[in-house]
Amino acid sequence: MRTTVLLTTILSALAMAQGPSFNSLQRTTDAVGMTSGQTARLTIVYPTVPAPLLQTLCSVTLVIKDTQGAVLKSMTVDKLVGGTGVTLDVNADNELSSRTFPAGAARVQIYGLSIATCHLVTSLEILDNLTLKTIAVAGSHQTYPVTISTRVTASKSELSGSTQLDSTTNH
Repeated sequence: MRTTVLLTTILSALAMAQGPSFNSLQRTTDAVGMTSGQTARLTIVYPTVPAPLLQTLCSVTLVIKDTQGAVLKSMTVDKLVGGTGVTLDVNADNELSSRTFPAGAARVQIYGLSIATCHLVTSLEILDNLTLKTIAVAGSHQTYPVTISTRVTASKSELSGSTQLDSTTNH
């Protein structure tokens, strides 16, 4: 009984440490370099779920920023259907000005992010404008809300009245 109360208290504290629940998830890609003659393509895919589960429509915002925080381009899709995807492109030749590139630099560091009411697969590609071949691909990580993953392991010592708690935090 005492072990159960302690375990419940610890798990409740971990749940409160996560803060209030939010409807939106943010995924952020790794930063990549981009220069003239290239296009950055942020792609999101809303995977389907297995039958008989019903899938809801998803609202998503895509943003490509430079590492100084300036928004280079953004787009919002209100009703994304499961099993579909959307891309957002920034062409360095047509859409970036000389003020985007740091003084004397020939390239800019960029990253993409998606904010959605559903779980998405998000990636950022750099394409060669001449050949349309992919030069680089950056994956993404959930950056908001921050999740705390808790794994509770019961051992043989639990039978004798003690419980082992193994908690790990994901960043």
